This record gives sequence, structure tokens and C-alpha cells, in this order.
Amino acid sequence: GALFAGVGGNPRGIFNPHYANFGPRIGFAYQLQPNTVLRGGYGMIYGQAMDNPGAAPGFSQTTNMVASIQEGVPNPNISLANPYPNGILLPVGSSQGLATNLGQSFQFADPDMNVPRVQQYSLEIQHQFRSNWLASLSYAGSRTSRLPVQRQINYLPLSALQLGAGALTASVPNPFLNVPATSPYAPLLKGTFLANPTLQQQQLLVSYPQFQASQNPRGGGILESFIPIGRAKYNSLQAELVKRLSMGLDFSVAYTWSKTMDDYWFLNPTDPAPSWFIDPYDIPQQVKLSAVWYLPFGSGKHFASAANPAIDRIIGGWSVSAQARAQQGMPMPFPSNAAPAGGNESIANPSINRWFNTCTILPSGALQNCLSGEKPAWTPIQSFQLVTWSPYLNNVRKPGIDNLDMAVAKETRIKERYNLTFRADFINATNTTQWFNGPDTNLNDGNFGRIADFTTPTNDARVIMLSLRFQF
Repeated sequence: GALFAGVGGNPRGIFNPHYANFGPRIGFAYQLQPNTVLRGGYGMIYGQAMDNPGAAPGFSQTTNMVASIQEGVPNPNISLANPYPNGILLPVGSSQGLATNLGQSFQFADPDMNVPRVQQYSLEIQHQFRSNWLASLSYAGSRTSRLPVQRQINYLPLSALQLGAGALTASVPNPFLNVPATSPYAPLLKGTFLANPTLQQQQLLVSYPQFQASQNPRGGGILESFIPIGRAKYNSLQAELVKRLSMGLDFSVAYTWSKTMDDYWFLNPTDPAPSWFIDPYDIPQQVKLSAVWYLPFGSGKHFASAANPAIDRIIGGWSVSAQARAQQGMPMPFPSNAAPAGGNESIANPSINRWFNTCTILPSGALQNCLSGEKPAWTPIQSFQLVTWSPYLNNVRKPGIDNLDMAVAKETRIKERYNLTFRADFINATNTTQWFNGPDTNLNDGNFGRIADFTTPTNDARVIMLSLRFQF
């Protein structure tokens, strides 16, 4: 059962303290040639705050109110004047000790939780050519450890899974009914599954049958949270070309190739450790462009530099800027209620109506959502089936992001102390539609494989904003 901080000789803190989180940082720069520099660095940093573990078992309670009564069926014990006819359920705190939440599910925090640690490192070479151009090529990576992991501890062992769904779901007499009425535990069983005359066989085969069992590694049963065993790793190659301001033009273009993996998923409660898989936020490739061009017209510029003041106020002071981004989509979640059937999950020409291979083979052998000659990629998952596949697909990704924002500005100096600025901003200038949430991945849904809510993009349509600013 659950132990409580400050009770029975236990430490008063929710977590055991740690005093060895040393955070060194080191960096260097070495000039290889007059215009070439090699830079590198390493640093160890930590999470700045603990996650909130929530209320301890027994210290929160919910009382459902009576919100309505059935017309024509009088009941003197139920009245809308008193929405809590049976009184308010009070939290019992730690008074029940190990019997807290008997017959229920609960969650507790690992007392050895520690703040996540990230080791970051990079190596970069920069070269300046001509007077205003800079190119750089770098490797940047990180290794993260002690990420909080959640684990189900009240599960069926592998030996029990071999009995099959029929035996595990069979009803058997409830042995907890033998608890004497005079036992202090007897009142705690009322209203729980422990008071039923029968139970499913699987409930009696778990480690702690007096609490709810679950085969879901992240729900129900007894969940141990904030176990500091999760890991992640990031590797990237980054290239950038920068033109510093000259001839009225300033721009930079950056390209990143990267891969992010994580190791904080228990696919099954019986697994001895989490498994490495592609991270849900992995973006293999992305390009970013930023530029501003001050048009060469007017006083002090290449063209019409000697124009009279009236003409100069019209043709001078114009600039155009742009920010563009193009990136691949993030990995698609593995379809829910599904198991792999062997076929390729991706298709050659994904569209809004069919983003991936939806071909499914049913237990009867019939095919569903298949095109001619297509090999099934999915089959319905069976009860008590062990998961051996990644929770995210690397070869099927959500739609990428292609976005362009632009602006046109005009600065007009009226007098030395007065300046007027006109600006036109074009947000999502190309009116490109984004589908960031990706396709419907529920095998049992009629829209399986389609971009979810395809009539409502996840980004705004083109927005044009005009502004006028007077400075004095």
C-alpha cells in the first residue's frame, strides 16, 4: 500500500533530496586562419523546477451532486434543495495507512525523483569571406537523462498472459467477501469491486489484487510516476550563410538536419525497461530564411540620390522584409486500436483524404479501407496483446510546415524631430494551409487516414495588417 510523508517514521519531504547536481560549462574559440575560427563548448544543465505530483492518495475526495430528479417518481431522500443527501465525502488522509484506496486505482510519486539533466555540446567552424559574408558549419547535440517516467506496477505477469483472454476474463468467486464484518477493512470495501460477488480471474493474478489491475502502462491500476530513468538524445548538423548589411541588403539562410530519440516509454507493464524510439517532436530537416532589403532610391542611395526633398519623401525610405520557414512534419502516432500487419504504412502520394496506407485486415480475413493490390498495414489489436512496435512512425509523418511572412515599410522624415512610418504586414503571405494535427489515427473511426477536421486548418488564412506610426 501507499506510504505517507511524515507518517510512521517516514521522511517529511515528498522527494528525497539530492545535493550532487554539479553543472560545469566550458567553451573555447581558436583562430585557424585570419578569417576562420573554430568554436566548441560543453555544458551540463538541469531542470529548474520539479513537476507537481498532485494530491497524495487519500487527501482528495469527490462527492457527486444530485443535479436532477425524475419527474413523477417521488423520493423523500432526494431533493434539489439538498444536492448532497448523503453528505459530503471527506478525505481520510493517511488514517487508513496501507489500506488507503482499497479496491481503487491510485497514483504515487517516486520518492527518488531527481531533476532532469541535459548535457549539451557543439563544435562549429566559421569562415568570413569578402567583407560582409559569413558561413558556418556546426554539429550540435545533447544527451538528456533522468527524465520522469510513469510505470504501471499492478499488472498481469507474462505467465498469466499465456492463459488467454477467455480464462483471464472468466468470472470467479470473490475471495475478499470473506473479510469479517468486524474487520476495520470491511467498511473500506463497500462501493468498490471488492464488494462484488465475483471477479474476473485476471484481478486475482496481479501483484496487488486488493487494488485495481490494469494492463495499460499509463492508466488505471497503480501508477508510479516521476521515476528518473528516462533518456533522450539529439544530434544535428547545422549550416548557416549570413550576409551582413551592405548595399541595403541583409539576409541569412539556415539549414538543420537532425534526429531526436527518446527512451521514456514502457510499451508494456511487463517490460524490464523503457525502449528507444523516435521522438514525437522529431523534425529531420528544416530551412529558415530571414531577409531585409532597403530599396536603393532617395537621398544617399544609389538611385535618385540628388532628388529634391518632395520627390525624396515619395521614393525614399522603402524596405521589404521576409521570414520563411520550410520543415518536415513530426512523426505520426501509431494508430490506436491497431497492431501492424506487415504492409508498408506510407503511400506514394498522400492527400488530405488519405494520408497513409489505411488497408486493414480483420480477424475474419476480410480487408477494409484497401486499394487494389495494397498489402494490409494494420490489424485490430487483440485483448492482452503485447506491444512490440514504436508509439510513433518514422516513415509516416504529419504534414510539414511551409510559411512565408512579408512586410513592406516606408519611413518618411518630415523634419529632424518628426518621422512617419507606414507598414504593411502580410502574415502567411502565400495563404498556405497547414495541417499540424495530422490525420485521424483511430482504426475504428470512419475518417481513419484522413486529415482530421480537414475543413478547419490549424493556421490562419492570410492576414494583411496596415499600420501608421508618427514619432516626435
